[in-house]
Amino acid sequence: MEPAYKDGQIVFVNTLNRSYRVGDAVVIDGSFFNGSVAYGIKRISALPGVKVDTPEGEAVVPEGAVFVLGDNEEMSLDSRELGFLPIEKIKGVVYEVRR
Repeated sequence: MEPAYKDGQIVFVNTLNRSYRVGDAVVIDGSFFNGSVAYGIKRISALPGVKVDTPEGEAVVPEGAVFVLGDNEEMSLDSRELGFLPIEKIKGVVYEVRR
């Protein structure tokens, strides 16, 4: 699968919305990715209280965190490798992309 977002695109982000939903594409502070990038975009796959499958087995998303996946699952660095994303690392929700 191709990445949904590509270099050179203009991404508009709502930084005021703090009510996240499954399916939201969110901009994430680069520190979640161990500083390898300034920011990243991932999609929320599960909210607090939901059971998810992880490489270590089944787990419940804790309060104050979400489970995120990349659109290009085979090549994505996401919650499967990095663990649950603390909500304070979310910078905003993508609401428009211009190519």
